[in-house]
Parts: sequence; structure tokens; C-alpha cells
Amino acid sequence: MKVLKFGGSSVGSKESILNLKGIVESQSDDVIVVVSALGGITDRLINTAKLAAKGDKQYEEELSLMLKRHEQMIRDVIEVKRRRRANKHVRQLFDELSDIMHGLFLLHDLSEKTLDTIMSYGERLSTQIVVELIDDIKLFGAAAIALVPLPLADVAPLIANE
Repeated sequence: MKVLKFGGSSVGSKESILNLKGIVESQSDDVIVVVSALGGITDRLINTAKLAAKGDKQYEEELSLMLKRHEQMIRDVIEVKRRRRANKHVRQLFDELSDIMHGLFLLHDLSEKTLDTIMSYGERLSTQIVVELIDDIKLFGAAAIALVPLPLADVAPLIANE
């Protein structure tokens, strides 16, 4: 079994994520695929969290732009019959992220633990896209896992943030 790790630039554009798919599908051995957040998303999540904690409503626009980027990536790389499921999972994660950011906005507080949780969403989001892109793979993101033939399952409760 091989472990293939793809950083942010490997999932940062349509071309790079399709290249990732080609690499994974060309493997003759079983593979475990580890993916980072889409290129630049971790930094944007950090900056957006800081905006929210300062009470700057611009965080809402930043979240919207990140959602649009993920939805565009889904349109660009996921076949039509699988897009609905990918979009559903991505929107659910953005709903959670929006709730967390709204809490920061109201409390004007951003702890290290909360920031770690927010940053994990980058990998969780990109994992959703790669899971729908590639059939029959074992895929590990920072906070999500898909083990064939098991369905995608959130392993966030198993990850210690301390």
C-alpha cells in the first residue's frame, strides 16, 4: 500500500486536481491519498477568522468567496451525476464554518483551539471534492476519511486539538 500526499498547489487549480486524479488512478497498488486544503484556502480561513473576531462583517464576504471557489472547482472537475452530493457536503461544511465565524464575530474572541478547528475545514472541504472525483480510493484529509467500501465519515471527534 502506498500513501500519496498532495499539498495545496496539487489541489489548487482544475489542471492540478485533474493531474492528482491521473496520478492516483495510474497506481497499480492500493493507495491512501492525503490532501491539503485548496491552494491559499488555509491562509484565507485564518484571515477570515481574524476579521470575524475583530467584529468586521467583511468575514461574510470572504466566506462567500471561498464557497464560490469550492463550488467552481466542483463544476470544473466533478462529473455531473456526482456534483449534487459534492455540493451538498461542501455547503454543509460551510454552514458549520459560518456558524463558527459568527460566534467569533459576536464574542470578539479567537482562541488557538478555535483557529485550529477553523483551519481544519480547508482539508475537510478539499477532501469532499477529491472523494467525489476519484472512485474506490482510501482518502485521508486532516479531518475526514473515506474507506472503500465504507461511506465518507467524519473523524473530527478522533483528532485532538490540544
